[in-house]
Amino acid sequence: MVHPCCGNSLQRAVKIMAIVDIVLGAISLILWIVALVSAISYLASKNQQDNSWFVALAVIIIRLLITILDIIMAVLLLKGAERNDYSRCGTWRMYTCIVVAIKIIVLIINASSGHVVAANILLAILFILYRIYMIWVVHAFMEELKSGTNTRIGEV
Repeated sequence: MVHPCCGNSLQRAVKIMAIVDIVLGAISLILWIVALVSAISYLASKNQQDNSWFVALAVIIIRLLITILDIIMAVLLLKGAERNDYSRCGTWRMYTCIVVAIKIIVLIINASSGHVVAANILLAILFILYRIYMIWVVHAFMEELKSGTNTRIGEV
C-alpha cells in the first residue's frame, strides 16, 4: 500500500488530524450555539406564529448535536492514536465513512437541484476529499497497528 504521509509517522499524522478536528469542531460548536441563542431570542421577541422559524430552530439543534458527536469522535480518534487502540480508530473510521457517504448524497442532490452556490459545492467537495484522505491515513495507521510495525518516532 502507498504510504499516505510520505513515510512520516502515521500515529503523529492521525493525532494532528484529530486535534485539527477538535479545534474546528469547537469553533463550529460556538457558532451553532450563537445561532441557537440568536434564533431563540428572535422567536421570544417576535412571538412568531410562523412555523418556518421552528423548522430553522430544529435544524440548528440537529446541527449542534451532530457537531457535538463530531467532537466526541475526534477525541475518540485522538485517544485511539495515543493509546494505539485499533478499536477506537475503527469506530472513528466507520463513523467517518457514513458521514462521507451522506455528504456525497447531499452534494449530488444539492448540485442537481440547481439552487446551490458554486462556493458551497466547492467547500463540500473539499470537505469530502479531506475526509477521504483522513480515512486513508487512519486506515493505514490501523494496518500498521495490526501488523505490529507501529513506531513511536516523531510522536506529537
